[in-house]
Amino acid sequence: MELAKKRLCQIFEIEDLSNKSKQLDYVFARMIFVKYFTDMKYSLEKVGRHIGRNHATVLYMRNKYQDEYDYNPYFRMKADKFYGEALFDSAEKETETYF
Repeated sequence: MELAKKRLCQIFEIEDLSNKSKQLDYVFARMIFVKYFTDMKYSLEKVGRHIGRNHATVLYMRNKYQDEYDYNPYFRMKADKFYGEALFDSAEKETETYF
């Protein structure tokens, strides 16, 4: 989880996902983090602990993700960049385990 947090901070050029800021870059980075880890079946509580939010906020962000992705080109670009790199990194790690 820490690696994903670090990568999102780099993509959005922010300091920390746990920051209480409501600036869009922070909000969007947290939203992508939530979507990524809830899709991987992490609990809402566990994901929330890593970003300093409660389970209800995590659920709200997860539900809001698709609207932002569909209608916000800036958000879509950043999400695609994160997912492209995340998928590449996980494929690279799988390859390393076989050789």
